[in-house]
Amino acid sequence: MQKKLATSIVSVLIFIGASFAGTAKSEGETPQDGLKAIVELYKKQDWEGLVKQRCLDTKHADSEAAVQELVANLSSQFSEKDTLSALVASYEAALAAEPKVNAEGKVAIFASEMGSVKLSKMENGVWGLRF
Repeated sequence: MQKKLATSIVSVLIFIGASFAGTAKSEGETPQDGLKAIVELYKKQDWEGLVKQRCLDTKHADSEAAVQELVANLSSQFSEKDTLSALVASYEAALAAEPKVNAEGKVAIFASEMGSVKLSKMENGVWGLRF
């Protein structure tokens, strides 16, 4: 009798734990995690990854050619090392700040002495930028 009760309790606890773990994953990443991922994409100069994974404007693109135009624009905009380094430094400074997330949980603003960074939550649960 006690063994069956113990087994039942353990089963219920495992079920509850699995339910909470599933809920946490479905909420997506934190704004801090999103900004860290964006910084890494900039550091790697992975413009295609940045556009396809972290750009809210991509879903409104008419075609793959339009997406590639965004990629080319970013590549051109940050072709000079100093420009890219300044942006990465400002984003890294923003990471030190606690973001202010709006009531709906869809916009996060990181403010630092070097400027602010505004992220928006994408439909897939990750945080991204608008270009």
